[in-house]
Amino acid sequence: LDCGLQGRECFRIFEAVEAGSIPVLSRDDLHGAHHPNQRNREHLNDLAHPCQNALVHWYGAPIVVLDSWSELYPTIEGLLKDPAALDEMQDKLIAWYGDYMRR
Repeated sequence: LDCGLQGRECFRIFEAVEAGSIPVLSRDDLHGAHHPNQRNREHLNDLAHPCQNALVHWYGAPIVVLDSWSELYPTIEGLLKDPAALDEMQDKLIAWYGDYMRR
């Protein structure tokens, strides 16, 4: 799951993949669309995140990307209902990550 993405390119994403996990991120966090403090400060509503698009190299990765965190339970439930598809997703992620690390 999203590690809060301190500095956006959080090493926890890499650790998750190295451990065999499939990262789960929200689309806003992946793209850095909103300023991180926008919820608390109205004057930040129109500002882009200072690290916008920092995770551009993850855009094509076979990870789970949610439009909203309210999608988490149904998404995970759906993945767990099809273990073969989940294994295939993990295999694709391992291959993608290996290619990424060799660049």
